[in-house]
Amino acid sequence: MWIGGGALDGTGREYPLSIHWDGRSWTSVAVAPPDETRAAYRIRHILPISRSLAWAFAIAGPNGFPQTLLRWTGGSSWQEIPLPSGFSNANAPITDDGQGGVWLGGDNPGAASYAHFRNGVWTVVYGPSRDPQDGVSVRGLSRAPGTRTVLATGEIIHRDPGTPSGHGRKPFVERLH
Repeated sequence: MWIGGGALDGTGREYPLSIHWDGRSWTSVAVAPPDETRAAYRIRHILPISRSLAWAFAIAGPNGFPQTLLRWTGGSSWQEIPLPSGFSNANAPITDDGQGGVWLGGDNPGAASYAHFRNGVWTVVYGPSRDPQDGVSVRGLSRAPGTRTVLATGEIIHRDPGTPSGHGRKPFVERLH
């Protein structure tokens, strides 16, 4: 079992926090200390895979940047893996790929974006094309057990002159693999 997030130090600065329950005791698992560009650094999601593998997604800064993928392989600290250039989602959902890798869901204009990391390599793929002025945000990812199939849910933010804000929202579901 994992618990992750952020905690405040004595000066009021937020730092990343993760603790792991191994069935007998809680252990703090270190995340590299944030530098000055990483104010409010915190872990958003932790995805345990096995007793010796977990993935996490972390963000920093008041606007959620920079963002990073974290991998734990049974040691006392997380390994940081920078996201591919141009990929972002301050609350990126995460799921495993069933083969030791991980998927993240992104925010993108005109199409949903998905970043896949496995064996040290990032691949970015896109969902169906939509209106390029629409904002498309992936909000959830889940792999069907025993398969490589990943389902994604999210929302499309589109122009809607009939609303006070001028924008409307509609849900979507997409299938990867």
